[in-house]
Amino acid sequence: MILEQFQQMGFKSEAVELTPETLLAADFPVAWHTIGGVVPVDNMNERRVRRAALSPLQPVGGAFVGNASGTFEPVPSGTDGTAPAWYQLLAAAGGTVSTDVVTFGAQATSYAPIGTACTIEHRDGAYQRILAGARIETMRFYAERGDLWLCDFTAVGRYSQTAQANFLSTSLPSINGKPFLGHTFSIGGSTVDCASLEILITNVISPVQTGAHASGNGKNVITEQRCTITAVILDEGVDYRDKHRNDAASDLLAISAQMSAGSAGSVLTWTGNLAVMDNPAVEYREGNGYRTIAGEFVASSTGAILTLTQS
Repeated sequence: MILEQFQQMGFKSEAVELTPETLLAADFPVAWHTIGGVVPVDNMNERRVRRAALSPLQPVGGAFVGNASGTFEPVPSGTDGTAPAWYQLLAAAGGTVSTDVVTFGAQATSYAPIGTACTIEHRDGAYQRILAGARIETMRFYAERGDLWLCDFTAVGRYSQTAQANFLSTSLPSINGKPFLGHTFSIGGSTVDCASLEILITNVISPVQTGAHASGNGKNVITEQRCTITAVILDEGVDYRDKHRNDAASDLLAISAQMSAGSAGSVLTWTGNLAVMDNPAVEYREGNGYRTIAGEFVASSTGAILTLTQS
């Protein structure tokens, strides 16, 4: 018997890519709002051989991968200089982690598969479903004013499963989820009133095709990456339509967006250079006009696209 409420999902960066890590209780470190779990995606080889019958024969399984998904609270660690455990997912999304700073887009000129793959494990009461060599396809951080900050993620990796022995005695983070309250948002050097915010990291994951493994796949490689933002801000007369044209380097807008605030080790801040991609549209909330600023983070002179800092 399995219950929706009784589920656990954890993750851990791999020391050797595609070699599953053994997850302990401490490797289940976040508060999940939803767990999509780890699920296989199979290809089947149909067998409609020529014979004196129209019915097909038993199919034979082909190559397969696994997907994982869930929604969790992206809270700070509370300790200055110590990264939150979920930074391991950002590393698997292609981020470069240095202590409690994650940078996207600052790759070297000689390409190697970016990021650090992780093992993701899902326990549902019946099975332990494992995703090895997992890399993150999407990470979406979002909140409306007054609502909790949440993060949706999806991942791709090599799937396996075993019968579940038991649930682990895990602990929830000592820091509660953070509502979008008391957090500053600035665009183009000006602090503005922000009603809702979304930061989205999107990767194209291409598994290496190989007949040498029973799954038909080797490493999962990030072959394309985009980091975007959608912010709904109070319209105070700034001509973002002019910025939307991107006629000059000065049309790039410096972004600074907090996901949490407080003492040292409790402040999470996104920074990057935004190219406004969509013509800023107006919407009205209780009579007040707001602009939706949507665009893509682009490289600075050092190559960085987007940075998340805990301070």
